[in-house]
Amino acid sequence: MQGVERGAVAGNVYKNDALSLAYEFPRNWIAAKPEVMHQLNEKMEAAAKPSILQQHPELAENLRIMTPKIVFYAVAATAMGSTFRFRASGLPPRPRAPARCSSRPFRR
Repeated sequence: MQGVERGAVAGNVYKNDALSLAYEFPRNWIAAKPEVMHQLNEKMEAAAKPSILQQHPELAENLRIMTPKIVFYAVAATAMGSTFRFRASGLPPRPRAPARCSSRPFRR
């Protein structure tokens, strides 16, 4: 895994250096493993390609797409038996020259 998918969970904190993000989630939440998120991201990207090629067959030889990546997913059971889900997504970095923007990290 690379880029935005390289986040890690330690205890109840999700940290992703590529996104300059750290998120402390409630202790009763269960975070999905990074390998599971990576497999899901690969499936979503694989599903997007045939759809694009169906609409634009002329792109068959040069198709390169960037799909949003799910980088964190957690589920918590509540006292009533229902669940609360949280998902964070990010786009992989573009392969061209970086845009000039603020260097301040994003935090919520």
